[in-house]
Amino acid sequence: MVEWEDGQLVQGPYVEINGTRYPVVMPEYTGNTPMTAENLNKMQTDAQQYTTELINQFKEQKILWQGDPMFLIGSQRADLSENISDQNNGIVLIWSAYSNGQAQDWNFNFSYIPKKFLDLGFSGNGYVCNLFSSKFGQCATKYVYINDTFIGGNSDNSATGTNNGITYANNQFVLRAIIGV
Repeated sequence: MVEWEDGQLVQGPYVEINGTRYPVVMPEYTGNTPMTAENLNKMQTDAQQYTTELINQFKEQKILWQGDPMFLIGSQRADLSENISDQNNGIVLIWSAYSNGQAQDWNFNFSYIPKKFLDLGFSGNGYVCNLFSSKFGQCATKYVYINDTFIGGNSDNSATGTNNGITYANNQFVLRAIIGV
């Protein structure tokens, strides 16, 4: 951080033309905040504190739900330990592969839901999460209903098939956790 200090005028401003110095008339200022070292230092300190607070908001992440992995079908829902509206920015749904009858620790996918989604009046509406394995070995979507206190499922979230030439396997991914960001 730069520490500002008031200086002492040694020589006034001038312009030199053909070896002759001509004085420059300094502009006059009005206003209530003089540009002093004290004010510059305060402004710099305030900006640094604000930046630190903003960075800390993005660092804060909380686990809002973590339970048995689920496809999040129509009868399933993830009840959150805190409201989405109480998070700094929203939530992230964490998905992973599902194979051999259990959740696997690979092909993790993340679906970000901004809290502004609720502020805009879309609470309870559907949100499509696009999920893929590497090299598109598996393609899936999860259709979830976003509410302030829980995430609801849809019966299509375990479906498989082909639509518009795209083969999908929604039963190849499960919800593992939800974090507040």
